[in-house]
Amino acid sequence: LIQWKSAELSVILSHCHYHYPLLSGLAGISVSALYHYPLHGTLIHLREQIHLALSSSDCFTKLPSEMAIVSRLQTLLVRGFEPNERLEGIFCEGNESKRLTTYFGFTPLQILVAAAKEVQLFKSSSQKEKGAEYGQAVKNIMEIIHSCAKTLLEKGARVNIPPPPATRLDRGTPPGCYSLNDAMDGTKNTLVPNVNRDGLNKLDNKQILTLLGGADRLKAPQKLFGSSLPKSVDSAGTLQFGTTSRDSVAPGGSDNSSCAVCWSEFGLISNRKHLCRASGRYVCNDCSTKRLLENGTEQRITDGLFNLATFEKNTVSGTQKNQVSSRIASACYAASRMDMKSTSGGSSTSTSDRNRSYLGLSSSSASSAPDKKEQRNLSATERITSAISGLGQAKDAVLERGAKLEGLAEKTEALN
Repeated sequence: LIQWKSAELSVILSHCHYHYPLLSGLAGISVSALYHYPLHGTLIHLREQIHLALSSSDCFTKLPSEMAIVSRLQTLLVRGFEPNERLEGIFCEGNESKRLTTYFGFTPLQILVAAAKEVQLFKSSSQKEKGAEYGQAVKNIMEIIHSCAKTLLEKGARVNIPPPPATRLDRGTPPGCYSLNDAMDGTKNTLVPNVNRDGLNKLDNKQILTLLGGADRLKAPQKLFGSSLPKSVDSAGTLQFGTTSRDSVAPGGSDNSSCAVCWSEFGLISNRKHLCRASGRYVCNDCSTKRLLENGTEQRITDGLFNLATFEKNTVSGTQKNQVSSRIASACYAASRMDMKSTSGGSSTSTSDRNRSYLGLSSSSASSAPDKKEQRNLSATERITSAISGLGQAKDAVLERGAKLEGLAEKTEALN
């Protein structure tokens, strides 16, 4: 999703299902993980472009404009992509998946901090050699980083989240995803070096705020989401509510031990476990500070879904609401079918085996006798590949329509 401009991205997302429950064979996966973490991907791409720009003065012209990248972030944030979600895994093979997995455990804001730290180190070591013009270019890069940080903070991103861990408590690598070690080994010879994870471990909150523009500059954006926005928003009728959660080994999946968004460990007294009523994931209080009003009743939802609900309250038409409701109904039906299939073999089926079934993977005990009907169905990877192909076709259609409109405008001008 990071390859499209904001206007194109809005059109593409209007044809995607990003409301829970998700239309996916990966039961319990988060919307960010399903679409390969587009918030993270946008900022990873920015970090890489910055590195190339600092390595060669000819590359400064290839940096994305400040307005373009901020607009892209805003488009994603108001569609419910969590501002504080850590990257857990990419359910896909290839070098691109390895590249993204090297940022395992990072939140979007922490990727920005890593980029800002690298610019700071470059500035202190090379500015005298490069001259004033180069110094101004570095200043422009920092302005882009500061604007991105402001945009994230306005939508609920937090500075005080611990540094990226190498694991999510006692969870293993999600099935079908690369481990962090495999990803690091597979990306050693790329043009852009892997991010310095150890460097972030040494930064405190004050240093982070300084890198992102300073405490004074960022105070207003932080306050906007924390106290200036209302604590609750009326429902637009596009979110489906539930009262149960399902443990899942999928990326971004829920479990009883840690927050599905920021991975903070749950406790009996402090940092208690809460249920997001819309996504069905267990989350901490810090990641679910807002509420959604449904028929006068407050429902706890994640901060990302609060952004989505606020956006849809002001923009969703009756037709769009019906489309979303139809997609949600299809997703609920598909989820119920998977539940029936996972329990049809008897109550002895383990949670691990059920999760592997949801992910399109066979348990070791059943691998010797695969179901013929299942063989005819597309695998989860193939479904994702098909969806990505469909997005590409939709993008081409958008561009073709834009070209036709531009030609029509030229003909109209000629007639006048």
